[in-house]
Amino acid sequence: MTRLGLFCETIRLFLSTLKVESPQKFDSIPVTLRRRYLKDDGKETRFGDAPSKETRRRLAVCARDVWRLVDRFRGDGDVQKLEAYGLLERLLGDQCDVVEAPVPGEEGDADISEPGAPVTVKEPKEVRPDSLQTPHDPDVTYSGHKGKGYEVQIAETHGNENLPEIITHVEVTRSCDSDDQATIPTVEALAERKIQPEEMVADTTYSSTENVIECGKRGTELVSPVAGSEAEPAKDGEMRKGDFAVDPKGEQKTTCPAGHAAAREERNAERGTVRAFFDGNVCGMCDKRDACPARKLIDGTRVLSTTEKRAVLEQRRSHEKTSEFAERYAKRAGIEATNSELKRRHGLGRIRTRGSPRVRLAVYLKAAACNVKRMLVYLVNNAIDAAKEAPAPIQGAARTMAHALTSLNIAFLTACRPPATPFATT
Repeated sequence: MTRLGLFCETIRLFLSTLKVESPQKFDSIPVTLRRRYLKDDGKETRFGDAPSKETRRRLAVCARDVWRLVDRFRGDGDVQKLEAYGLLERLLGDQCDVVEAPVPGEEGDADISEPGAPVTVKEPKEVRPDSLQTPHDPDVTYSGHKGKGYEVQIAETHGNENLPEIITHVEVTRSCDSDDQATIPTVEALAERKIQPEEMVADTTYSSTENVIECGKRGTELVSPVAGSEAEPAKDGEMRKGDFAVDPKGEQKTTCPAGHAAAREERNAERGTVRAFFDGNVCGMCDKRDACPARKLIDGTRVLSTTEKRAVLEQRRSHEKTSEFAERYAKRAGIEATNSELKRRHGLGRIRTRGSPRVRLAVYLKAAACNVKRMLVYLVNNAIDAAKEAPAPIQGAARTMAHALTSLNIAFLTACRPPATPFATT
């Protein structure tokens, strides 16, 4: 809903709830305020359906009305227990600034005959993405990239050859949260179930350098493109600190591009700094010594000073340019097909429930149904293949099994398919 619609619907919901819970307190609210949002028969008014040129003025009226309602029942414990009142308070904090002096209505405002209220409407850019988006589902948040709603994080296997790929992890997250925050919890969840992968291929937004380092320490290699681009591309024959192989775990010595391991290292775990010292005699005979970025000391020893983060970032940039990376990263395309399957065949793109607990349950069941469906398809195909070469009695049994599994699969598809027309939920 629009911003004006959010104000009007939240106020209307509060008035409707108060009318049922406490008619006397509802009647104590000025009639002019009530009728801006609620008709006498309980239906909503058209106050929120304003032309764009009037929206800003009506927003100011709504903001003052929210403050009036919150202030009127501020010390009333019974009203404050109502969820609808809590939503009013949240809306006031999310969308409005409370000022010192009362702000009166202007000429043409619906509340010009009423006392002013010390509140103004925030600029849109000042409203947080985790602010209230709808009073009917307070858990919904906003993402500038994907809009309002929830997000679902999905992980599945890849490279199972003839076996079906299986969804191994599903989690519902807030739209306002960055995908970057979902990477480590996913690895942890898989590790708890003893199915932590050695390699995880993910989109760019999931793979900050910090996540790559942390996943590496946990035993999972995170394969993903690097966000952004290099400040200056490397010149022909130029060597950079990123060409040195620095192990984030510290289990192996840093290795230079010529293949020489450091004689010793100094690491600061708190700062994430690494100083690798290379034997001066070995470096003196290296044909790459003139282009080496490691600093040369008086005794001929060369020292490379870097950080784990910078080293890993540079290594990722170098690896991203190779054909090996392109081949490994191509596997990620499989999850897009799964996303499409869950959205189009199982209705994941439009969940018809409200509230994060119900949404989470619906998502889990849809993912489970997708796994069961894939298993059924696999068993049906195996039964059909086996029937082609089996003796006649076994062929009949195999065909019977295939028909039964096909019927079960159709039943699953029918049950999981979203209805043709949306229906109301409570």
